[in-house]
Amino acid sequence: TKRYRALVSDFRLPFIALHGAADTLTFPEGSQHLFDHAGSSDKSLKFYPGLFHEILLETGRDAVYKDVTDFFLARLEAKTSPSQPPATN
Repeated sequence: TKRYRALVSDFRLPFIALHGAADTLTFPEGSQHLFDHAGSSDKSLKFYPGLFHEILLETGRDAVYKDVTDFFLARLEAKTSPSQPPATN
């Protein structure tokens, strides 16, 4: 935990943190801490009321899938918009 806390501000990649608000295996405060302290300027945090630890397998997972898809599609669209040419390999 000490190492994580020391390094989290160095994390600068885009990310989405997802957490079931009723999770008792890992606490939602951990996701909130990551969001609050990560150095990334492109980040998103979503809590899902009534969901537990396996948010991709539980009833209500469609909202989780939609949020993940929307997060990535928004960044893909930004990278391929006419104002910015697509990246080449």
